Amino acid sequence: MRLIFILMILAAAHLGCFAQTNPKIEALYAYLKAQGIVHSYELNNTYGNGLRKRFVVSLDMYDESRLAAPIANQYNIDSILSRLPGAEVDADGNTTINGKKVKKLLVDGKEITLDGMVAVKKTESKIDSVYQAKAVRNREAYKQIRHTLSELQDEAVESYSYEYHQHGADTIITTMALKNPANTDANVRSYKTPLSPVPEIHNAPETVYLRYYNLSKETVKISPYVPLGFLSFIYDGIVSNVPKPTKDFDIAALQKKLTPILKDKRIKRRELLCLHDSTFDRSAYNDSLNRIGQFSKGFQSITSSSLGPGGESRYTIYKFTNEEHAKAVLRQVLDCVNQQIKDDPEQAYEVVSDAYFNTSYAKNMFSGYPSSQSYQDYYDGKRDVMKKMDIKSHMDTEGFYIIIGVNHGDDSFPFEWKTLKSMVNDKKEYYKDPL
Repeated sequence: MRLIFILMILAAAHLGCFAQTNPKIEALYAYLKAQGIVHSYELNNTYGNGLRKRFVVSLDMYDESRLAAPIANQYNIDSILSRLPGAEVDADGNTTINGKKVKKLLVDGKEITLDGMVAVKKTESKIDSVYQAKAVRNREAYKQIRHTLSELQDEAVESYSYEYHQHGADTIITTMALKNPANTDANVRSYKTPLSPVPEIHNAPETVYLRYYNLSKETVKISPYVPLGFLSFIYDGIVSNVPKPTKDFDIAALQKKLTPILKDKRIKRRELLCLHDSTFDRSAYNDSLNRIGQFSKGFQSITSSSLGPGGESRYTIYKFTNEEHAKAVLRQVLDCVNQQIKDDPEQAYEVVSDAYFNTSYAKNMFSGYPSSQSYQDYYDGKRDVMKKMDIKSHMDTEGFYIIIGVNHGDDSFPFEWKTLKSMVNDKKEYYKDPL
């Protein structure tokens, strides 16, 4: 009984104020959050080596010297013509190169007809304040991340860095294992692989990873809106030693807690069924989507975890038109999740620290998983199917969405989740009216 009480106190501390990690990392996170670059930490206990805290930063870097952006939205921009310095559109809408009408163009030995193609009209320009603010914000964030890593070098258990600079192009890769009181064994191991110029670090209780590359300005001439470089930064650390999760997350108990919150008549709702069996060619489905350039669709179609010969996913989609109402409900939903974790911290879970609505895709705010023993039973053939629960959030110009799903076996989440009624082995049925 005393042990259970202690675990509850620990869980409450983790979920309420979040145990402190390295203060320099905390300061960096606070800065990035204030800039709107990160929204939350992710916390999970699913690895069985402690409560882990993680956040990821992905930034596009821009050429700030090109803040005079062409007014290009008057025309469709063709990728070939936009690269030709003399290509324009004359007063009659004809494509011209150096003032002469051109009907065909020879590219790589092939003749291309220019009918219907137009280039960027470059006669007018303006300062794009939104572009400028984003470019400056990302540059300052990059400087802050580099500064933090430099300060962390002296206290790192292990640290590796690679830099390449030539003709205005840059590549910087840094990986670091920090000291952390959650693991006193210091079982840090590093491995060199042919895929990276720096070793991979394993078993470290607290790590940071940076990958940055910047193209030369001569390489990117198409548009100032094309990123000149990219930055990826990952922080992962153990914030406390907690027991290895021994229980499947209690999905039924959480559903019971959520029911009164989501009964509000102001909330629109819709059901979605996704089902695929062992005969369904999952890889071919994803490949077909990727072949036609719809990467995001491939990313959000079948997210298999080998948890069954097939899978059934049932989602309830809740739509809000009022932002304040939507945020209040999402906060209540996460409060229910945190309360259940506090009541029984030995359940397997992953949860974010703050409620927000993601824009680019439906973001997982919470996942309730089977325990490590349940996974082992499944792989040993003692259990037929695995069950888990997800709560996602999303916002677009039409509204705010909370998506609650329960998955048996392999889970799937289709790109067309707002309009689909069901997807059974890729046979789709749509709702007649929008949500």
